[in-house]
Formats: sequence, C-alpha cells, structure tokens
Amino acid sequence: MLANFSKARWNIIYGNMPCTSIMNLLYRLRIKANYHDVETFVNADVDFKRFHEHLVFIVDYLNFIHEAYLAKIIGNSMYENILNGFPLNMSSGPKQRFEQHICQ
Repeated sequence: MLANFSKARWNIIYGNMPCTSIMNLLYRLRIKANYHDVETFVNADVDFKRFHEHLVFIVDYLNFIHEAYLAKIIGNSMYENILNGFPLNMSSGPKQRFEQHICQ
C-alpha cells in the first residue's frame, strides 16, 4: 500500500471524480483541515503558490458578485457612501471593484 500518492496518481483519482463546484472543493478542504490531516497537504506534489493565487481569485470574484448585487439593490450612490466609510486598509479591493466593474 502506498503511503503517499504521486502527482500522476492524484491525476488519475481526480480524473475519475464527477464535476464539482468551487463550494464543494472548499467544503472538502475544510473537512480535511478539521481532522488535522496535514500529511495530505505536506506530501502532495501540489503547487501551493498557484493554488493560493487561484483561491484568492475565486474569493475576489465571489466578493464582486455580492458587491454588484448590493450596489444594484441599494443604488450606486448609497453603496459608494458605504465604501467611503470603510477603514483605509479594508477599502482598496471593494473600491477598485466598484470603480472598474460596477459603476461603469
């Protein structure tokens, strides 16, 4: 029995899995983290920097969707007032998304 899977074996496993959503993936990672099974992450041949970059992109996109709906519901001017009330260290991402994608 193998103690660790190689990247090729992980590709075989993932190739046979049915389609899944981002939420399913995040839920599976949360369950793994709850059991403190770090061996899976430590010994896997995974590009963690790339994984993190993609995860940041997903979270940023989900934030954009929520922010766009909120701006649509309450109006751009009221949403912009909310953004202006944010602390400076928390406002750069939402303000940038608002200016580039929402208020156009």
